Amino acid sequence: MMVPDNCLKIFFLTCLLIIIFVVPTAALENKAQDVIQQTGDGILNWTKGLITATGSSSPSDKKNKNQQSVVLAIAKARAVKNLLAVIMSIQLSNYNTVGDFAKDNDIFLNKLYEMGSRAKVISQEYLSDATVKVKIQISLFGGLSQFVLPNEIKQVEAIKPVTGSRPADSDSSGNTFSGLIVDATGLGCKPAMVPLLFDENGKIVFGPAFVSREFVVQHGMARYLSGSLSNQSDAGAGNNPLLIKGLSVQGPKNINIIISNTAAAQLLGASRHLLFLKQCRVIIII
Repeated sequence: MMVPDNCLKIFFLTCLLIIIFVVPTAALENKAQDVIQQTGDGILNWTKGLITATGSSSPSDKKNKNQQSVVLAIAKARAVKNLLAVIMSIQLSNYNTVGDFAKDNDIFLNKLYEMGSRAKVISQEYLSDATVKVKIQISLFGGLSQFVLPNEIKQVEAIKPVTGSRPADSDSSGNTFSGLIVDATGLGCKPAMVPLLFDENGKIVFGPAFVSREFVVQHGMARYLSGSLSNQSDAGAGNNPLLIKGLSVQGPKNINIIISNTAAAQLLGASRHLLFLKQCRVIIII
């Protein structure tokens, strides 16, 4: 029995619509999400390493010919204040925030204010009632990281590769690992600038001693993402990362992650070489 031409057209049209609309939607649902921290009128994007804040102001006297410039300046000043609030809230470790170091330290605080004042203005919005909204942005990396990171993160000299028939930092097929991915989903893990990995015996297997300050300053000690682990293999850890499942979190802020002794041994075996750890090619999925 022959199928009418119009039925075939409807069938192929339906398939085309499924490809156009359904497949991209599924792909978007599986796409990794940025880890965002909201503080008042400011946002810290842990994934991209960007701090954004807004400030607004309205004119009190529209007859003043200089009012617009004054309103703009006030809006910018409020944006800087909100930006500093985000910076102060940044968790350095399980026990300290940036604000903890700024407390009773005018020199430290003035330096942060200076950095905030130099933040890039990314938008200026003028509303119908003459209200001005200013959005500014600064990178978590670079100068800010260099200033706030603890001194125990030092510059690490290059490590000479170990020669042999097969590197210890490789998978079963002999391919060298390109980075580290820690799956901490479902553990309530929180982001910080200096996260630690412990084995089940409480030994640190990833921390300041394993990284070089130059890479931490420029890229962060670890990159945080939210999403499916199967989609993260090329998100900064290369195409053949070492995959580790977190067992639990540790500390008052749930920042540090405990992994199995078996995984820790595998990680420490890899860390004897040049390695991805020194270059902070580490992703934590939360």
